[in-house]
Amino acid sequence: MTAEQDREDLQHHWDEAQTHASFNHALFDVEASELLGRVYIDPTDKSGADDDISWWVRDEHVGSEVAAALDAFVPERVAESWPLKAPRCVGRDLSWQDRLAIPRQR
Repeated sequence: MTAEQDREDLQHHWDEAQTHASFNHALFDVEASELLGRVYIDPTDKSGADDDISWWVRDEHVGSEVAAALDAFVPERVAESWPLKAPRCVGRDLSWQDRLAIPRQR
């Protein structure tokens, strides 16, 4: 991704957040002093879902209890609390590579 593409991508995410079309949640430690990871809920332009849900933890937390808790919590919370018709958990329901291979909807 070029610097210009990155700026355009950041602007796109900012615009979606301002219109409440997408959401980004930060996961902090108990003291709120360290970012542990993030959760994203974004509309998708790929077929097969209305929204893509994704999350990550920092490298030192991969495979940890924090990562396992997030892996269990996010899909359950989205299903229970978000009025999404056809969400897709990227990295869980399908790989990032498979998602990238899906054609864009027009």
